[in-house]
Amino acid sequence: MREEYVRATARKLGMDEQTLHDELSRLQAAASREVNRRQPQQAPTLTPVEASAPTQRPPAFEESLMKALIQHGETAIEIPDPEQEGKTLTEKSGTFIIEEVLSDNMDFSHAPYQQLFDLISHAWDERRHLMTSDELLRYPDQSLVSLVADLHAEKYQLAQWEKKEIMVANPVESLSLHIQQSILRFKEATIDRYVKDIIATLQATDDSDKQALLEKFGRLQTLRNALREQLRRVV
Repeated sequence: MREEYVRATARKLGMDEQTLHDELSRLQAAASREVNRRQPQQAPTLTPVEASAPTQRPPAFEESLMKALIQHGETAIEIPDPEQEGKTLTEKSGTFIIEEVLSDNMDFSHAPYQQLFDLISHAWDERRHLMTSDELLRYPDQSLVSLVADLHAEKYQLAQWEKKEIMVANPVESLSLHIQQSILRFKEATIDRYVKDIIATLQATDDSDKQALLEKFGRLQTLRNALREQLRRVV
């Protein structure tokens, strides 16, 4: 029955049936391996009442994106003009990051980052106001203030262009490239999360509901391939 859904989905999306089938099988196998790997660690244990969960380190690309937003939000960068190939536009890095994330309805996997981004993006969406780090450091929520202070205090690290033997004389150009790369990796990782969710749902879904999920899976695969192609051009 699944073969029929895969065939119909590939035809509807204009994709190669074998490619869609192979990718779906690969991801399902990876999901099964992940479940099996974690199973031995799931034996019941007694947890002290006072014990707290360890702080989870955010993904590196999310951290670099938030540091750029907090430390360099007001800095003007050059970005590709979507309407004229080979041309560039000048935009504040903060507004570029906000609009890129919002345009695809994506979110941060690290909850504190998402909370901070919601605050900043809401101010931009409602009042076209880009909040500065000084404003954020005066915010009533002390946990958010602490997060902003950490992001502001740690020196922002650009990509290690020298190790790649790419000499970038203009620091603004370096910042622009780094932000574009971080956004693309952020989007790619977010799509990966969505795909894993679809795989998990497919394994527990009746046949009557699989078609829509497979179509969404195919669209995400197409988008992910496009993002990877953009990454090859940016790096």
